[in-house]
Amino acid sequence: RPALTSIALILILANLGPIAIAGISCYQKCIAPALHMHCSYAHATGKESCSAYTKRMLAEKGALYGLPLCLQRFQACARTGKGTVP
Repeated sequence: RPALTSIALILILANLGPIAIAGISCYQKCIAPALHMHCSYAHATGKESCSAYTKRMLAEKGALYGLPLCLQRFQACARTGKGTVP
């Protein structure tokens, strides 16, 4: 059973990337502009926004390896919002 659980998890993560990328694209095109939301990390550092970084990491590395990188980026963004530029 553990092997079957691992296979199921891998299949879920393999399909999570494209679904997440579609959701992020919707957020970037519809939600963020409507709410006048901007990434504090991108504003403070001049680098790409967290949503753009997340899309790129998911596309390049997949969900299994990309999500931990995205979580690190979100933590850096939170620090930036508190006045500490990483």
